[in-house]
Amino acid sequence: MINEIGETKTPLAGEWWVQNDDGAIVFICGADPDGDPVYFDDQGERLHISTLRFFNQEFHHEPRCTGFDWLPVERVMALDVAKPVAEQS
Repeated sequence: MINEIGETKTPLAGEWWVQNDDGAIVFICGADPDGDPVYFDDQGERLHISTLRFFNQEFHHEPRCTGFDWLPVERVMALDVAKPVAEQS
């Protein structure tokens, strides 16, 4: 939770986070005993653990995200504009 300016959000179980550089989506499963986030990506092959400091530098929380196939609204709108009108129905 962000309490004051300059504090970073702590990932919580059940949240979706997005990687800053490539848009990869991860699901937060919880935290390890040190409080570092435990998560899995869309491959789902294994759990990942990252120190909180590095995780918060590489990912941001996306409260509108609903799953691995989620796209930001701006990107969805751009895709719709690119399609011919007949294909949008």
